[in-house]
Amino acid sequence: VYMLAIFSLLLVVGLLPILTRTALHFRNKNNKNTNNRPSLMPTSSISPKMNEDVLRIRSFLQFYYLTQEEFSPSSPQERAVDWIIHQDNVSQFPTTGNGVKALLQRWILAVFAFTTQHEHWHACGAPPQSSSSPPDPLLLNMNKTTACHVDVLDLSTDESISNTYYYWLSHDHECTWYGVTCDENGSVVRLELPENNLNGPIPGELIHLTSLRILHLQHNLLSGTLPTHIAHLYPLIELQLLDNMFSGTIPEELYDLTTLQKLSLGWNDFSGTLSTRIGEMTNLQ
Repeated sequence: VYMLAIFSLLLVVGLLPILTRTALHFRNKNNKNTNNRPSLMPTSSISPKMNEDVLRIRSFLQFYYLTQEEFSPSSPQERAVDWIIHQDNVSQFPTTGNGVKALLQRWILAVFAFTTQHEHWHACGAPPQSSSSPPDPLLLNMNKTTACHVDVLDLSTDESISNTYYYWLSHDHECTWYGVTCDENGSVVRLELPENNLNGPIPGELIHLTSLRILHLQHNLLSGTLPTHIAHLYPLIELQLLDNMFSGTIPEELYDLTTLQKLSLGWNDFSGTLSTRIGEMTNLQ
């Protein structure tokens, strides 16, 4: 009996390490399989709220498109929307009237930049490139926090003065961009970019800058016809488009801008005759 008991004890002791290793093996295997199971929670870093805001921003801005062609992914309008959403760090739809107005104004100026090829402007359209390779259009609109310096002539002293502005499509407030002046409410009242190598048409979206009073775009390479929508810029008092490449006839709607005090359209390729309605613009100086 004693020999049988001793034998049984030795058998259990001998099998215990084997049974322990076997149990650990199956437990580790089960844990490994569990860790490899896909998570039931979404792994995207974009919250549902952010996705909702992106859709609201796009839908809101697309409401201000003027033609069906502007919905093309390569249009300046769509590129401006993409810039607002993906590069301008706008993650939430504004909830106040002033916020909505500011979003629309920033988008309009972005449309103007893309339409007139801001990356080729002489001043403040795009930051200097660090390499000699051709500029990447996507990189041109990122990390623009460096100020640009523009030398202007002080007519009173006949001396050159260096003024500091910020690049267009930078993350700085659009009222600090070169050539943009705003009033105390943050609304654009002056857009002045003469002799800056602007190339392309004038986008009709400018009509949504309802406080714009001065538009100076003379001595550039602007082309196409004058948009008839420009007649809706009722506060406009100065329109300087001298020495560009505009063509076609002067739209009849232009003469509705009876608030204009200064109008310069010379040195372009306009055709036709000047309407007698210019006599209705009694404020011209």
